[in-house]
Amino acid sequence: MSDIGHRAEAAIPDAPRFPALRALLAPSSATRGVAALGMLALLAIGLHAGANELDDHAFVLLSALDRFLDHALLAAIDLLRAADLIDAGNGERYAFAAIDALDFDLLNVAARHVALGLELAAWAVLVPAIALAGREPAPVTRRPGLWLAAPLAALAAAVAGAAVLGDHVHAAVHSAAVGAGLTRYLATWIARSLAGLALLAALVYLALPAASAAERCALRLRARDRELGRRRARGLLAAFVALPVALVALIEGTSLIATLRALVLP
Repeated sequence: MSDIGHRAEAAIPDAPRFPALRALLAPSSATRGVAALGMLALLAIGLHAGANELDDHAFVLLSALDRFLDHALLAAIDLLRAADLIDAGNGERYAFAAIDALDFDLLNVAARHVALGLELAAWAVLVPAIALAGREPAPVTRRPGLWLAAPLAALAAAVAGAAVLGDHVHAAVHSAAVGAGLTRYLATWIARSLAGLALLAALVYLALPAASAAERCALRLRARDRELGRRRARGLLAAFVALPVALVALIEGTSLIATLRALVLP
């Protein structure tokens, strides 16, 4: 039962005599299922925003690697030609064939596949953290470690998803208000107000519970799994796959950081 249900039940005199009211106040399995789906949807939105930004970074890295390989291949062909192992015509033909093998389109497709693979890997790390969290209290520990990576990744991805949701609400409401004939100032004010409410609701009811669920799952797995290698592998996967994707989504994939910077800095 949630904290709201406990407080409501404590405020009811002789609570066992009101089973219908207790059942109404207590969260049902359907409500918990809808909340879990909302958390997973918010994580999916955030991770997808991070993957969109990682697409560009992956393309830059693959392009740099392609240029390095081209220079290395040209240097190797020059050495072979200087040693009279291949003639000049064959060397140039091999060099141009190797350089043309990886063109812009192929690098773009490869970057998209890399970003998609990272997104799916991060999704595979965070989904069990939400689905298997349960409602029982997790073991308490004060020792930081790799187990913190999954809760931090879930929090960053969920906050990024909430920010993206707020941006979409702002765009949709502003477009509808302008189309209805409202002035741009009034449409902007209404859109910002509703977007702020949507962002706040997503943070309170979905993002923070998602991070809490990921923390419970991580602590429960840490206490149950005695094999150090398995725990370390799970923590490394969360720290070097899920957490970077979530942080990229939060920092680059949303307008939240830019908005906060504009509000804080003069």
